[in-house]
Amino acid sequence: MTTATPLLELENVHKWYGQRHVLRGIDLRLHQGEVVCVIGPSGSGKSTLLRCINQLEKADAGTISLGGVDVMHEKRRGKLFERSGKDVAAFRQRIGMVFQHFNLFGHMSAVENVMFGPRQVNGVDKVVARARAMELLDMVGLAARASQLPTQLSGGEQQRVAIARCLAMEPEILMFDEATSALDPELVAEVINVMKELARAGTTMIAVTHEMGFARDAADAIVMMDAGLIIEEGPTAEVLNAPRHARTALFLGHVANRPDNRPDSRPANRPDV
Repeated sequence: MTTATPLLELENVHKWYGQRHVLRGIDLRLHQGEVVCVIGPSGSGKSTLLRCINQLEKADAGTISLGGVDVMHEKRRGKLFERSGKDVAAFRQRIGMVFQHFNLFGHMSAVENVMFGPRQVNGVDKVVARARAMELLDMVGLAARASQLPTQLSGGEQQRVAIARCLAMEPEILMFDEATSALDPELVAEVINVMKELARAGTTMIAVTHEMGFARDAADAIVMMDAGLIIEEGPTAEVLNAPRHARTALFLGHVANRPDNRPDSRPANRPDV
């Protein structure tokens, strides 16, 4: 169930890279417990959108609010000022981000990678942090691999460690930026299955993805982006089965015809579309 008040709200968000207008007035709302999949062609601004939400990139105009609080600006004496680095860091901790590439610490074991944030950022006791890390690794099916270094893990296992690492910081929102795109096809299912379990557990999520099976099974809503704009959004079944915009229909047709998204060509361990 979603709440009436958005947990995350974007209003008229713009982002430029030099003369390139990457985000061109984005309005988006995400409610607690909601799963939203962002789809669209490469270069449409999907990853930039996530990076602006998580404050890894600074939006050039508009407002981003988390829990009703502007994460970009604060008002002092009737004037707006940019948030301090300390404020931005505090907001960023509330939004977990799983990237295309796993970015694990190569010299640390799986459990040490998951422990790192709570220990270094939040000052959690080592014993407590380790116990929680083991719980999370068990949740993603990797308790038996806790002592392994990243080089001893498959790509799918590394990405599951990365998800556990995000969850260890207890974020209010979990974001996935093409979390399966760097994986071999046979490893995608193990990451998708974890994402589905998180969705079923009520985790608030935004996922940039081309995995239409995941979107169909787990998303409450679909957002279609093209050329820095949201051109269509709505309930998952409506967008996937009866898109209103011709560009959405064209994109979905291309994605559905990719070899890894055709039901008759998917390995047995891949989720159905």
